[in-house]
Amino acid sequence: MTRTLHIRAAEGAPCADRARARLAAAAAACAFGVSPAEVEAPTRGHNAAVLARHTAIYLMHVVWGVPMARVGRAFSRDRSTAVWACERIEDRRDDAAFDALLVALEDCLGAAPAPFEAVTLLLRQPGERHV
Repeated sequence: MTRTLHIRAAEGAPCADRARARLAAAAAACAFGVSPAEVEAPTRGHNAAVLARHTAIYLMHVVWGVPMARVGRAFSRDRSTAVWACERIEDRRDDAAFDALLVALEDCLGAAPAPFEAVTLLLRQPGERHV
């Protein structure tokens, strides 16, 4: 029998979106040599932070299929800002090196468990199969 915690968020819940946003922000920050705090900052910041933020927004939308309005909310931005960020990153994919970086980030984030999935797996009884 699987036990679940009360913190388990339903798919699409703000808590799950925020977890995905933080994961995408951390991956993009690492790739572009900025801090996750710069990616998640409420102000624009310098060019590398902006590129990392736009990349994180793009990754959240593309890797997990999160709608633009929710992506914007997760990054404390407007839906139109999320759309602009995705368009900007998509335009840069013509550069082979940039595209290879995005493919690596997409693969990395795509392999991550869904938010709170690990909690459910850890709470299974010994010998119980994951369904």
